[in-house]
Amino acid sequence: MIGADEIPTLESPPRRRYFSPWFTVLCTLLAVGLIVVYAAPWRGSPLDSLDRPAEALERLVSRDLDLREALHGTSSWEQWVYGLLSGGDDSDSMEEALRWYEELVEAVESAPAEVYYALLKAEAGDPPARGSETETDWVALAYSPEPLDPEDARAIIARVRAEFPQNWFTDRLVQRLADKIGDSATAAQAGAAILARGRSLLVRWRGLSAAEVALVLGALLLLLRARRRGLPVLGAAPLPPSWGLADGYALVVRGMLGLLGLTLAVVVLVPDARTFIRLASFLAGVPVLVWTILYLRARGESFSDTFGFDLAPRAIGPMLAFALILVGVGGAAESGIGSIVSALGIESHWADGLPEELLWDPPWLIVVGVLDTVVWTPLVEELTFRGLLYGTLRTVTGGPLAAVASGCLFAAAHGYGLAGFASVFVSGILWALAYEKSRSLLPGIIAHAVNNLSVTLTYLVLLRL
Repeated sequence: MIGADEIPTLESPPRRRYFSPWFTVLCTLLAVGLIVVYAAPWRGSPLDSLDRPAEALERLVSRDLDLREALHGTSSWEQWVYGLLSGGDDSDSMEEALRWYEELVEAVESAPAEVYYALLKAEAGDPPARGSETETDWVALAYSPEPLDPEDARAIIARVRAEFPQNWFTDRLVQRLADKIGDSATAAQAGAAILARGRSLLVRWRGLSAAEVALVLGALLLLLRARRRGLPVLGAAPLPPSWGLADGYALVVRGMLGLLGLTLAVVVLVPDARTFIRLASFLAGVPVLVWTILYLRARGESFSDTFGFDLAPRAIGPMLAFALILVGVGGAAESGIGSIVSALGIESHWADGLPEELLWDPPWLIVVGVLDTVVWTPLVEELTFRGLLYGTLRTVTGGPLAAVASGCLFAAAHGYGLAGFASVFVSGILWALAYEKSRSLLPGIIAHAVNNLSVTLTYLVLLRL
């Protein structure tokens, strides 16, 4: 019998788990399988990932050689800077191009590529033998010490102009043929075309380089200021977050499955619909966003507060300054990594991460792609890898170790070679530490967006236009 002063205590029913552990296990198995598919060594050469590898390599090599031709008339320090950023001097560039074309002609049937490879070998002192009965015989005739009939040379020049695009390769071939028969006007015209393209590219390269230097200097000034005042806390994102390791893992693995699975499903189901495949990346980011919002709503928590999006108006300026610091430090680190990798002789495949669509897509589709790359992708990836993955790791370890672990997984998910991995890894660490310090994903999202915009503009300005 209960006394008058005794109040019975009612046991609250156990809280139902939001995520089914069995479904989480299934998602894990599927995600691991997809990662194996994406990263497996039997996927073949990186060339297989390109629709038009011969045209893409021609664009990369010919524009580099055009630009180097224009650099010959500039100061030695500018030539040194370009060599430092591009991986070497003229001889290094020629050797690299030779290796790339040697691989290409073995994997792809392309008459222009055969001619370009023969021309590069001839420039390096190893011209092809005469009598091949293919277009490479034009290169043999141009570089052979034997005399060439002027009419035959003019006929070859006419065919080169009619059958091949005008670029460094064809202009150099025409120049050699014209020089051999004493046609100084044609030779000068071909040389002037190379120089004109190179000077145009040089102006663009200078503009891009100046913008990058300005960002680094601006970041340095803001860092010096922050050294006195400290970096600001912008948001109120709880770190470690309120969820536990199990729920955090469930969110991460579902998000990764969505990112990998939807893209692969579209590629398999609609293999020839290139436009739709490129639009699929928008869909791939939806599951992680929806799952996170629904999960937090079920817990009575706000998405905006959880990831530090709810900033006071006075915090907008400091937030932009924080993002600029990340952009500048990240840019300087990327340049340093590139120089170190080059000095160590570590090479990345030229097709590794090449956004081929920027070279060939129609303008409207490029606009869609830029919106995806600069707006949508930074939001989804920062939510997944910093908000969820880093946040979940923070429930079991400190900030530095969580930043390194999440940065490693972030870099691995991109599937790049060693140089690309190192660059993305450093960025991932910077953005994780920024999230820890600022308590907001916004600085990392903006820095991520600016980084992607910088890469996109570089490809568009130097290789598309």
